[in-house]
Amino acid sequence: MVEQYGPPPPAARKFLAEYGGLRLEFADPRDSSGESRSDIDIRGGADILGWVGTWSQAAEEPVFPVGEFARRNCVLLVGDSGSLYGAFDAILGRLGADALTGLGRLVLDRSPLEPRLPVPPEALYRPERPPARLRRREHP
Repeated sequence: MVEQYGPPPPAARKFLAEYGGLRLEFADPRDSSGESRSDIDIRGGADILGWVGTWSQAAEEPVFPVGEFARRNCVLLVGDSGSLYGAFDAILGRLGADALTGLGRLVLDRSPLEPRLPVPPEALYRPERPPARLRRREHP
């Protein structure tokens, strides 16, 4: 992780010292039947190189990856302020002003990434060349 993102900032170090190694499995609050499972895995880092800068810009503070959740589909991030964020591609949500509030929302809230923070749409769609419908038609 240090090779990819550099050493963790103080807020991330504090979070990892307190919660590092924690793995929770629980009934998915988004599934009304209660049959689906979800999880939180705090190990530090994730394979998301390239997204951290985009998420930091949307959060208006530097963020650092500290774990994963929702079956490793989403990334858990800590901001320099100690706020906890969750991200999935171009979706970023502030989970809470502190770790305990944020982790509680992940376990209990049906929509923990709402309201979403404004990630620029071009972060999700970066074509090498415009799709055919957007290119000017060439007439012979």
